[in-house]
Amino acid sequence: MTNQNIIIKEVRKVNDKLINLRNQLGLSQKQIAEYLDVDQSYISKIEKGERGLTVDLAEKMCNLIGFDMSYFYDENAQESLNICFRTNQLDASDLKALARVNEIAMKLKEMKEIYKEIS
Repeated sequence: MTNQNIIIKEVRKVNDKLINLRNQLGLSQKQIAEYLDVDQSYISKIEKGERGLTVDLAEKMCNLIGFDMSYFYDENAQESLNICFRTNQLDASDLKALARVNEIAMKLKEMKEIYKEIS
């Protein structure tokens, strides 16, 4: 397998994770695009494998769902925050607010783990 094929395979894995996340959250490409501040066609291209998910966009998605960045780039399972959307009428500002809350919760979890290590 050539290096190019390996890279394509890894990009596809990351893109597939985005598709799975979006579907699990019950969000449309349009909703995700608005949250990420990109055009819906860009999300479509990522999902089709025509574009790769950038680190910046991956980080925003992780904040939304309560995962750290390793979710996209590490095959080992990890714990996430338990997220449940009780409406399908979320707009970009709602998703941005949820992402900020999740980011704070993840930092708190990280701080608790550090505290346990030093105690």
